[in-house]
Amino acid sequence: MLNALKQNRLYTNKALIVLILLYMFIALCCGKRMPPLPPVERVPQRVEIEGLQRGNAVLLSWTMPARNAPDGSILNIDRVDVYRYAEPSTLSLSLTEEEFASRATLISSIKFSNTDFGLKKQTYSDRLEFAGQPIRLIYGVRFVNAEGQKAAFSNFLLVEPTAKVAKNPENPTTEITEPAVILRWIAPNANVDDSTPVNIVGYNIYRKEKESELFTQINSAPITEAKYLDELFE
Repeated sequence: MLNALKQNRLYTNKALIVLILLYMFIALCCGKRMPPLPPVERVPQRVEIEGLQRGNAVLLSWTMPARNAPDGSILNIDRVDVYRYAEPSTLSLSLTEEEFASRATLISSIKFSNTDFGLKKQTYSDRLEFAGQPIRLIYGVRFVNAEGQKAAFSNFLLVEPTAKVAKNPENPTTEITEPAVILRWIAPNANVDDSTPVNIVGYNIYRKEKESELFTQINSAPITEAKYLDELFE
C-alpha cells in the first residue's frame, strides 16, 4: 500500500513538472509581438577636404553626409572643428595624426543644423598673413558631437602659399545687350603683399543662377583683358 502511494506521488510530481514546462513554453511562444525596428543608420564621421589658395586666403571645402544622426546619438554631428599647423616648407613630410593633433591650432568651429546636410558642400576661408618666409600650411577638420566627443581627422591638406598672387579685381560692372552681358572690371595694380609688378596670367569668370548654387566657371581659357562677353544665357 505504501509503495502504491509513493508511486502515485511520483507520477503526480512528474505530471506537475511537465505542466509547468508546457506553460513556460506556451508563454514564450505567445509573447507580445513588436513592430520591427529600423536599422541604426551610421552617419559617416570622416570627410575628405580639398582646397586651394585664392588671393590672400586658403579656401577649404568638403561634402556633408546625406543626413545627420538623431539628437542624443553618439553619431549626431553638432559642429566641425578646423585646424591649421604651420611649419617650414624645408621640413620632411612626416607628420603623424597624433603629432598634428598636439601641434595644430584650432582656428574655427562651425555649428551645423539639419539643413546643412543632404550632401551639401561646406566651405571655410582662412585669411593669410604673409611673414616673408617659406612656410607650409597643413589643414585638417573633424566632426564633433554635442557632448564634445571628436571623430577622426579628415585627410590633411598641404598648401605652400605664395605672396605673389594678384589682389582682387575691383569695381565690376555689367552692361546688358541683346547678344551678350558685357562684364568689365578694373585690373589690380599689385600683389596681395603689395609687391609689383602684378602677377596676372589671366582671369576666370564664374556664374550662378540661384543663391543656393555654387559658382561655375564659364570661360574655357583665361581671359587676358579686363572685359568679358557672356553670350551663354537665356
